[in-house]
Amino acid sequence: MHNRSCVQWLFAMKIPLQFCWTRFGTEAAQSIHQILARKEEERQANHGLFLWGIGNAVGPSILELVRRASEPEVIFSPIKSAPREEDVAPPAVVAWTAGSTICGDRYELSKTALVTSRFVPSGPRRSHYALVCYSEQPLHLPTRTATAHATCSSPADDNSPFLRLYSANEFWIPNPGA
Repeated sequence: MHNRSCVQWLFAMKIPLQFCWTRFGTEAAQSIHQILARKEEERQANHGLFLWGIGNAVGPSILELVRRASEPEVIFSPIKSAPREEDVAPPAVVAWTAGSTICGDRYELSKTALVTSRFVPSGPRRSHYALVCYSEQPLHLPTRTATAHATCSSPADDNSPFLRLYSANEFWIPNPGA
């Protein structure tokens, strides 16, 4: 596809020229539908703001996106393949409670925000990451040809659209005895 036709295709699909793309699926013993319902409750409780946990560090990329776009967007698309067994039935699940902004400032997650991930006692993660998102529109599962959009936002005064989570006080074992 030539550059001009690629740009026309992006506009036709309502995909911004610069964006953060993240795929989502079953994670930490929760289905896509359960995660979206929980995130929608979080969005409503926080007046449009919600945290979206991701497994990889995208700090430098997010900083570049924020530099280039006045209203940076996040595009969510569902993973089409079957979920991995470790995501469906992890040994345990952790709830992250604190982290730091891009600027290194400590950030405590509010009682209305919940970011989880699988927890492997034999080799626990030292950190996890979250995108700070805002949407005026309700969150729902995208259709086959559509994606869900949100705007990068900030939970703090430093305009940090990204958190490195490093404190996890709570964990539980999903489906005990199963």
